[in-house]
Amino acid sequence: MYRIRAADNRLQLGIREGDFDSLHYSVRGQEAICAALGLTLNPTDYSVSTYRALGDLVARGVSLPLIFAEIIGKREGLSGAKEGRCTCPLPNWE
Repeated sequence: MYRIRAADNRLQLGIREGDFDSLHYSVRGQEAICAALGLTLNPTDYSVSTYRALGDLVARGVSLPLIFAEIIGKREGLSGAKEGRCTCPLPNWE
């Protein structure tokens, strides 16, 4: 839960201080739900996150640099910045 909160705080801080421009819907208050799903779901299970995907991705172990790159529109992001700021795809883990 701490890692989810820290990632959320960092995104909010970066937007507020002008480090990058992004639309971000905070997951504050939902960390426990995300963490529980991350522990409960198997790597082969599907989940759908709408515009608050950050907590779910962090809880499932996706790399923070890849998540951040996607959210701030960098080509190095999870889908090459095609998904954008509100949703992020979950990589295919094999």
